[in-house]
Amino acid sequence: MTNSIPSRKCFLALFDILGFKDLVKSCRLEDVYKAYKDIFSGPKQMKDHVESLLEREIVTVRNYSDTFLIYTVDINGHNQEDIDETFLALLAVCESLFCAANEHRLPIRGTITAGELIVSSGIEIGTPIVDAYEKEQAQDWIGCLVTKDCLRLISEKALNDNIKDNSIVEYEIPFKNGTVEKVYAFNWIKSEPFRSGDFRLLEKRKWHDWAIERKHRNTWGFIKYIQQRSESK
Repeated sequence: MTNSIPSRKCFLALFDILGFKDLVKSCRLEDVYKAYKDIFSGPKQMKDHVESLLEREIVTVRNYSDTFLIYTVDINGHNQEDIDETFLALLAVCESLFCAANEHRLPIRGTITAGELIVSSGIEIGTPIVDAYEKEQAQDWIGCLVTKDCLRLISEKALNDNIKDNSIVEYEIPFKNGTVEKVYAFNWIKSEPFRSGDFRLLEKRKWHDWAIERKHRNTWGFIKYIQQRSESK
């Protein structure tokens, strides 16, 4: 008799810390540790909400060196309202991670997707991890792409609600191959401290590095786009 493989259908986000090698060389690993711990920090309402999600295991956060892996509870067999709420839970934790990363001046880039994941005894394996990693690596900014596979699972109402409140925005995301693609992006700028103009995760540790300069320019382009949208409403 063989044991069944503990798989789940879930929402998943993967984030990498950009310039991690330089962090290691400059002995700033403590900042990475604090960013992981401070995912529980932020405004009290956000902190309490994220703590509740993690305690109830609706969302799980794992850290592997320079990578943050965030995934949700199994949504197989759940009604559409529960699936939509689970997606919102993932977004809340992603928002908290961006705030923690900013607090410790850690530029991050990620992808939010969905699919089948095997989770057992601290092991996570699945196509959505590979998909998220490949799409994260292809982007050329500090930010987060939301895949079509992910958005297909939520209701049209949930998608429209997230677009209406600016949690998700359609944007021409820049890629390392020099192209841009009009897809959906997670709007991490809508939360504090970014609304107040605090962008510590954009502080440069290396000057005269064109790759870093390009990422920063692309990120500022997104920030200005969001700010202009907010001003026009």
